[in-house]
Amino acid sequence: EVSGPSHLDAATVGAIRSSTPDTLAAALQQAGVSLSSATIHHLQEAEIDGASLVLLNDTQLAGLGIPLGPRSKLLALTQQLQQLEAQQPNPQPTPFSLLLDLPHVWT
Repeated sequence: EVSGPSHLDAATVGAIRSSTPDTLAAALQQAGVSLSSATIHHLQEAEIDGASLVLLNDTQLAGLGIPLGPRSKLLALTQQLQQLEAQQPNPQPTPFSLLLDLPHVWT
């Protein structure tokens, strides 16, 4: 059975973003997305974690062997995650963004 994403709260978003390939299924379940064991297996075999899931597109998910139904649910979820991230007033800095903020003393 495959069900789609529900409303995401901060705790759920954090659980998805910080999930490992082994904990991704539980984080998706927390978000209201239940996937078949075969789909979960495809994600685990490709070592997909929460951070990489939001970067995947339909073609990439299809390339992992994920059927259309579960792909649609995952894409709906990643779209919600991306929209929530874009609405954050002060996103957490990443190592790369910190480098961009440094004065360019080496030039």
